[in-house]
Amino acid sequence: MQQRDNRAPLLSALVKTPIAGQSIALFTFAPVAGVQIPIITDASCRFIGPEQAGAGRLVRVTKRDVIVAWGTGGGLTAADGCVLRTMPEFKIGGVPAKVLCAGLAPGFVGLCQFNVEAPQGILSGKVALKIASALVYDFWVR
Repeated sequence: MQQRDNRAPLLSALVKTPIAGQSIALFTFAPVAGVQIPIITDASCRFIGPEQAGAGRLVRVTKRDVIVAWGTGGGLTAADGCVLRTMPEFKIGGVPAKVLCAGLAPGFVGLCQFNVEAPQGILSGKVALKIASALVYDFWVR
């Protein structure tokens, strides 16, 4: 992509700006000191994570539940400006997960929402959530 800095049109040079395809990263938060978890919610907007770290505010996902992962770096969108052109791949506990929807969250700039169905074949407990970008997060299943 080529662009000009219009703040000083007489002095600026044409520069090339590289645009990455997709480099997804989930936002994280610390429910308690020393514990950093990705921002993933269930369909009721409850945070998913280790119950002992959330003082009762965190839940585990059940197999076949729809989860919502919140991040950035989804890449280019389709003509509607919302849905991502490339559907990212998610794996939970090493099992491919069905991505139901991936796109920009309504009303926010740069916030991507990934609606994913937790696969039936995953084990209970702490498992890895892997995104096509090769990022791996801890994830908790009931």
